This record gives sequence, C-alpha cells and structure tokens, in this order.
Amino acid sequence: MLDLVVAMAPYVDEKSLHSLYGIIQPSLQNKDHGIQKKAYRVLEEICASDRPACQNFVQSHLKDLQSTLLGSLPSASSPAKRPRLKCLLHVVKQFTAEHEDFVTALVPEVILCTKEVSVGARKNAYNLLVEIGHAFLRFGPAADDAMQRYLLVVYAGLTGSVTMMSCTVLALARLLFEFKEHISPAALEQLVQHICLMIGSRTRDVVKSALGFLKVALLLLDVELLGRHLQTMLEAIGGMSDDMRRHFRMKLRNLLSKLIRKFGFDPVRALLPDSYHKVLLNVRKAEARNRKRQALKRAAGSVEEDRPVRSKGESMEEVLADSDSEDESKQHDGKETKKALRQRAQAWLKEGEGDEPLNFLDPHVAHRVLGKDQGLNANCWRPLSIPLLGGKMKTRHA
Repeated sequence: MLDLVVAMAPYVDEKSLHSLYGIIQPSLQNKDHGIQKKAYRVLEEICASDRPACQNFVQSHLKDLQSTLLGSLPSASSPAKRPRLKCLLHVVKQFTAEHEDFVTALVPEVILCTKEVSVGARKNAYNLLVEIGHAFLRFGPAADDAMQRYLLVVYAGLTGSVTMMSCTVLALARLLFEFKEHISPAALEQLVQHICLMIGSRTRDVVKSALGFLKVALLLLDVELLGRHLQTMLEAIGGMSDDMRRHFRMKLRNLLSKLIRKFGFDPVRALLPDSYHKVLLNVRKAEARNRKRQALKRAAGSVEEDRPVRSKGESMEEVLADSDSEDESKQHDGKETKKALRQRAQAWLKEGEGDEPLNFLDPHVAHRVLGKDQGLNANCWRPLSIPLLGGKMKTRHA
C-alpha cells in the first residue's frame, strides 16, 4: 500500500497532502525499518516535486518539517538514511538566513552518513554537505565569512569519536573540492593545519582520510598557493610513526611523487627527515624510468599523445577511488611478481634408471631437469639439499 502512496503522493492536492502528512508522520519513527523507509520515501517525493501543490505545502510546513525531521533523528534506521537525506536536501534548498540554526544542527548527522553502508546514502550525504554550503552562502553577508562559519561548524567533528574524525576529514575534502574559490587564504591555512594534525593520529582510518585530503589539495590548488603550506604538510608526513609509514607506504609514495612533480626533488628532500631520503630516491628513480619508458614508446610510435589531463569536472569520489585503485594495482603487481619468482624457483630432477646413480658430470644431465611437475605421484619425490634456481630440487626414480 505504501508503494502506491509513494507513486501517487506528488499528484494530489494540497489538502490531501496535509492529511497524508499526518498519516505518515508517526511512521517516520516506526521500529519496522521497511515501513520507516517507505514513509521517508513518501516525504521525499512530496519535497522533490515541482508541482505547485507540493511546493506550497513544503513552504507552509517548514517549521513542522524541521521539528519532525529533528525529532525522528534518534530513531532513524540505516536503510532509511538515503531517502531521509534526500528529503533534507530538498528542504534545505527552501531555507533562508532565519533557518541557519536548524541547518547547523543537521551537520553532525550528515557528516556521519558519509560512511554509511549504502552507496546512495553516502552520495546523498556528500550532496547535502554541498547544499548546506550553498545555503550558508545564501545566508551571507559575504561569501568568505559565510564559508568560514560553515567550516567552524564542521571542525567540531574533529574532536569527536574516531569515526566522526575520519568522516569530518572526508567532509572537509569535499568542501575544499566544491568551494575552494570561497575559502580565504587565512581559512585555508587553518584548514591545512587541522588536517596535518590528523596525520599524526594513531588511528589508521583517520590517517587514511587525511592523506586523501592532501591528494585532493594537490589536485585542486596551484603551486603558488600550495607552496605556502608545503612545509606544514611535509613536517606532518615526516612525523608519522613507523607503523603508519609501513601501512600507508604506497599512498605515501604516490603523494611524494606528486609533490616532487610540483615542487622538485630538492625542496621536498630538504623538508623531510633523513629516514625518508631513501624513499625519495626510489621515487625519483621510478619517475625517471617511467619517463624513459614513455619516451621510448613515443619514439616507436606506439603512443601518439601523452596521458590526457584530468578534467575539472571529475568528482572527489573518483579522485579518492583512483588513489585507492593505484595503490591496490601496485600491491597486486608486486604480489604477482613474487608469485612468478616462486614458481620459477621450483624445479624437479629425474634420477637415473634402476639402481644406476645419477652422474652429475654427464654433459646431458641438464636434460633431466624438469621445469614443472609432470603429473607424477608426489610420494615418489624427495627434496635434495642442492639448490636449483633459488629453490629446492625434487628427484624421482625413473
């Protein structure tokens, strides 16, 4: 029945909408997650509709919607988060400066939803964060001041639980991605300092989010603006614990590689401790090999153009996902290489016929070396102490 109501809700008159709202309002706190989700879906369809009846209803019930949505927050289930956030997204678009307190009260919930299980809920959470930013810009008075107020509200999440801290860093990365032109230099400096403090965290989840923020900053900010914060960022990276460095070694290599491309090898090396110098040398050698390989391909005519430049419309989620895929591919390639070496290290040696001992001085003894198991019974094989190709040699009587 509720499915029919979801489909028909946008097409009824304003009087019927008022009655419908009174019916579904108790269901927003229903303990049955399915019923609760469908009740939010009904409200979402009403708020999203562009029909005059629905728009008039939303405008005339803004205060009631505020109290209902805030009151139902403690009982909101995870499956209902996606339609709930979508509903809030449409409601926030209607707000003016007098509703700033309500918008501010929404921020903690929205930040935590950036790590919901549902992909749709995470997407709606990021979109709602952006919409709240636009609402603050509407509230005024100046764009820089409005964005600074919004950032101060978000910064409160850095003092919360581990999950809240990690989600807050991701939220700040999204806000930098969307509103970098409205963030003043002083606000940007404060933002980078907060993130660099998070890099020193003892929790891997928080450090991972902070490194993701730096990757977004490297992509968005120009060299001159980013150069003002280079020392702060490298001091934070240099102060990471050994455990964190080992765990995020691939992310650090990618990050250092991008920093070297932007600022050069010597400035980056001068600001990092001695323990990083070997890593920097390896990164530089890898970059040189890549450039040489690309040059050879271009000379051979196999590559007509360089890698295309990233489009400015690329989303932040794609940037972070691209970073994770790069790390996973490099780790996967490393595992495949080790596996191939182990397989090459295995060899088998066929012994002489009968009781005849194997003559290692025979020039044709190499023909008895088998590169792989020929499907023989494993019980007939026994390892020898003579290594072959870095592994153990197995023999079998003919």
